[in-house]
Amino acid sequence: MKRNKYLLFLIILPLFTLVTGCGGKSRQKNELSDFKVEDTASIDKIFMADKSNRKVLLTKENGRWIVDHEFPARVDLINDLLILLKRIEVKQYVPKSALENVIKSLAVYSTKVEIYQKGKLTKTMYVGGPTQDHLGTYMLLEGSSIPFICYVPGFRGYLTPYFMPMPEEWRDRMIFAYHINDIQKIRMEFVNLPDQSYEVTHDKGRFEIKLLKSNTILHNFDTLAVKDWMKNFKNIGFESFLDVNKARLDSVTAKYGIYKISVIQTDGNIRSVALYQIPLPPGTVDMYGNEEKIDVDRMYGIIDGKTLVLCQYFTFDPVTVPASYFFPQSATKKK
Repeated sequence: MKRNKYLLFLIILPLFTLVTGCGGKSRQKNELSDFKVEDTASIDKIFMADKSNRKVLLTKENGRWIVDHEFPARVDLINDLLILLKRIEVKQYVPKSALENVIKSLAVYSTKVEIYQKGKLTKTMYVGGPTQDHLGTYMLLEGSSIPFICYVPGFRGYLTPYFMPMPEEWRDRMIFAYHINDIQKIRMEFVNLPDQSYEVTHDKGRFEIKLLKSNTILHNFDTLAVKDWMKNFKNIGFESFLDVNKARLDSVTAKYGIYKISVIQTDGNIRSVALYQIPLPPGTVDMYGNEEKIDVDRMYGIIDGKTLVLCQYFTFDPVTVPASYFFPQSATKKK
């Protein structure tokens, strides 16, 4: 009988400690609070998953971060996450009055984050939501009996958005990111004006412009203008990923094509984007009450024939120029 009472006591004690502990020496057992990763340079894999079955795997391969072993990752977001992991601190214990609710919330809504260093799993944490003042984040280390309120010194806000288990959020937004010396050829196609479509070839600082439809080589163009134009391909990105129903997408691609841009790299790889106007619903008007049939700020883009994205005219205006752009103004006026 005494033995049974002793076993019951051993079962109840940890539960009592987990739910009722609030500070002091009585909470020292199984309190893990080392969320910080000092050597972030050794991190080579980060896995995130939430209770909605959303997940993402970030891996460092040949010095570059990759999303789900397939897509380049956003360098800015990776850097922000690594800085956060290096600077994160425990702000305070979760107050006793909120402890039970926080534990329940973490069990249902948290994101599980696994940190690997040199191929070895070194830290697993659960990232919850913000505190009431949005200046702290509820977090729990695997193996710990209680969660903590964490923060980054000097940063006003909560940390949950830095742990997004959605692959599309981590994928790089770049379409073209090439140094001029990495470009062999750029093909600029005007869907509705095929006579104006052209191709610029680059070979060790020498350039050639050819009209695609007539296969005509152009001469006496401004070499500096061509070089400046090609430099724009160092940083051309898109706004966001899209999910458009097939019927609408088929309608848009059949009627609203405007440009197709292809970059052939010196290693032979080709990267392309086809751009389409976005038709607006009937009755759409601008701020002056004038009817607008086409979105004048954004376009649909299809990268390499498969990835649908939202693009801005502002981003592409510097490169979607006619061949006449590369000729001196005097020659252009004579034409």
